[in-house]
Amino acid sequence: MAQFYLIMPGQTDYKTCYKKDLAPLSIKGISQALSIALDPRLKRADIIVSSSHTKATQTASIISQKTNINMIVDMDLEEYNTFDNL
Repeated sequence: MAQFYLIMPGQTDYKTCYKKDLAPLSIKGISQALSIALDPRLKRADIIVSSSHTKATQTASIISQKTNINMIVDMDLEEYNTFDNL
């Protein structure tokens, strides 16, 4: 049976970019992605699927590089109701 792990992207640096979906990971976000890559549950993963948002692809790429798990970007994955105003 397939198992899915949903991983939030690392923290971004919105000050460097006008559009939120283009904002790169901050230093803390990179550190968060590196920490996630150490999670032993990922050893059972076959593939990493990411949205096209910069923060998501950067997070997925870091995890992919550290775990040697193949990564793909799915252009149909999007963020909705991100609760930015909370």
